[in-house]
Amino acid sequence: MVEPLPGLVKDDALRPVYNRKVKPYDERTINASNERALELKLAGEQEDGWEPLKHNLRSIRLKKNKPIDRQLEDDLVPVI
Repeated sequence: MVEPLPGLVKDDALRPVYNRKVKPYDERTINASNERALELKLAGEQEDGWEPLKHNLRSIRLKKNKPIDRQLEDDLVPVI
C-alpha cells in the first residue's frame, strides 16, 4: 500500500482546514471569568488590530484580516 504524502490533509480533517482557508480573515476567541476582565482583554486585542465578530456571555470571537500573501496562497492553493 502506498503511504500518503506527509502533511497531506484527508478525510475528517479536511473540513476545518477548508473553513479556515475560505474566510478572508483569521478568527480567535478570548475568554474571561467576568465582564471587566473580558473588556480588558478586548481592549488589548483591539490594539493589535483584532475586531469583535460575535459577543457571547463569557467570550468574544474576534477577527483580523489575513495578510495579503497568505490570503493569495489560500485562494490559489486548493485544499483537495
